[in-house]
Amino acid sequence: RSTGQPSFNLYIQHGPLQPEPSPGEFNSYGLTRTATIPWF
Repeated sequence: RSTGQPSFNLYIQHGPLQPEPSPGEFNSYGLTRTATIPWF
């Protein structure tokens, strides 16, 4: 909490694996509803 802002829990739901990547916009948390991301 280096910014002095209160912390909060953020829960992520993973969808099914996709055969092809999809482009999309990312929010300020680095999350997206449309783009695919690599599974590590």
